[in-house]
Amino acid sequence: MSGGNSSSKIRVGSILQPVYTISEHSKTKETGISTNDDCIEAYNDLKLNKKYRYVIFKLNDNDDEIVIDQTGDINATYDDFTACLPSNECRYAVFDYEFDVEGQTRNKLLFVAWSPDNSRVRYKMLYSTTKSSFKKKLIGIGVEIQATDSSEIDREEVNDKVMKNVRK
Repeated sequence: MSGGNSSSKIRVGSILQPVYTISEHSKTKETGISTNDDCIEAYNDLKLNKKYRYVIFKLNDNDDEIVIDQTGDINATYDDFTACLPSNECRYAVFDYEFDVEGQTRNKLLFVAWSPDNSRVRYKMLYSTTKSSFKKKLIGIGVEIQATDSSEIDREEVNDKVMKNVRK
């Protein structure tokens, strides 16, 4: 496989789950920014193996590759996660969000596009134009949150968005 994407499936319990892999040379058409394979591996560890509660992604120092910024232990809280988002730098993140519906605990994978108002315009543009292609590589995202300040990732605000996408 050279420069292309592939999808396969693995069995988790009785369910067949898609697993997405990407060649290190695959770049977004819009920006030429690639995704480090570790990002997809960490996402799959969060989604399938419940190894992390969240994964935060960023551009590397050369601004040519999306890499892992940090991961959160499976016991991390939503408040732990939001505290890790920098106040003046853009990030992508995935959070395994737990919530209750009629007494049952459920999970949704949140994709957060964090682009604070006071971050540099160049980075807002890079993150914005790369977001769609990066998110497509993360199969199974339940809800997308685009946030420019902490009020947009407030637990109550996020819970409202999650509940709009829940089948009872």
